[in-house]
Amino acid sequence: MNFNGKANIKSSKASFDISFTPPSGQNIRIAASYDVQDFIAGTGDEEKELASLSLEFEGNAMDFSLHGFRNDDRLYVMIHGTSSFAVLKMFHLKLDSELNTQERDGTFELTFNDFKFNVSNHFEKRENNGYYFRSKIESTLTPLPALIIGLGREGEERIITIGYGEDKEITFSVEGKNNFLSGFSGKVDIPSIGYEGVEYDVDYSFPGDNHLQIKVEIDLNENGQEVEATFFLDSEGIKARLSSAVLGDHSLRVRRSVSPDGFYAEAGLDDYNLKLRGGFKNEDTARGVQLEGEVFGKRFLIDTLFQSEGKRYSEGKLIIHTPFHGMEKMGGLFTWSNQNKKIMAHAELHLPSYTTPTITGEISLDLKKKINGYVTLDVAGEEFTLKCNLAGSSISQVYRLT
Repeated sequence: MNFNGKANIKSSKASFDISFTPPSGQNIRIAASYDVQDFIAGTGDEEKELASLSLEFEGNAMDFSLHGFRNDDRLYVMIHGTSSFAVLKMFHLKLDSELNTQERDGTFELTFNDFKFNVSNHFEKRENNGYYFRSKIESTLTPLPALIIGLGREGEERIITIGYGEDKEITFSVEGKNNFLSGFSGKVDIPSIGYEGVEYDVDYSFPGDNHLQIKVEIDLNENGQEVEATFFLDSEGIKARLSSAVLGDHSLRVRRSVSPDGFYAEAGLDDYNLKLRGGFKNEDTARGVQLEGEVFGKRFLIDTLFQSEGKRYSEGKLIIHTPFHGMEKMGGLFTWSNQNKKIMAHAELHLPSYTTPTITGEISLDLKKKINGYVTLDVAGEEFTLKCNLAGSSISQVYRLT
């Protein structure tokens, strides 16, 4: 293979630069250099260029460089490159880490064209053969802010850090008592809202087969501020008491009882109560439920029922009682019976109205060879009655209406 053209060669012990111009006139250049003696020996103390490579051919160019240093306390390596190719316009990688085995900080950066991935690490050894490792991760793969994750151990205590962004993180530790059979304790740090070194202690026990007692103590580490809470849980519900210099003393009660025929529930905070009781009716011909409650001493009731025995008898109701003025009673009810050709019906409608609070209707008819009975309608105390007595097989025989 033969080449015709002009060549320019420069070289030394640690570098060379070759330029060649073929007859086409497009320059071809290859240049490289290296200086890694201090890096290998571990005697460097500042960043410097360790190696470089440059290529130019047919109007294209590539440039890569390696920078760094190393000593007993720190390792620093950076690779940076650019090219005229679309597939690799820019490449950047940097590793900067302390080498202290007791405590060290480090960073890792990777850039590939528009993609970026950065990690900041912190590691420290702790007492009782413990350790703590924390990482802050940022990437263009997600629009979310930086993710913060930390894990550690100090004796039997486990440490976890989670967070995002700048200083928006929570660090908490937990250490079990008797292998978590009787409780646990630890600390919480939330620097974004000014809480650091908050201590908590949780004890729990089982006084009986269906009883659980929990006691929680929290020291906010600010002017002796403490929070103490006690919980007692059994098969009927839960009782709790809270004591705090800031929030004061409070009590909480939650009870519940369920049976096939009904249920009862109660919730209370200090002097405020919410009670709810109900009953179920689930028979072959009847379906219904009754809910009765008490909110801050005010009673309310929801009563529903529907019963049907075919054409002979039916009844139903939906009654709502509330403590609100003008809405004390709402809903309605009805009964209907048709036995031995005697029809009896009764209906009531209760409205949330001052002018027409109640409408009542009643029907009583005897259809044995005649039509004898009455229809009554009561609207807000005004009663209207229609009575009839029809004998014979047709109206033309005997008819009396009042």
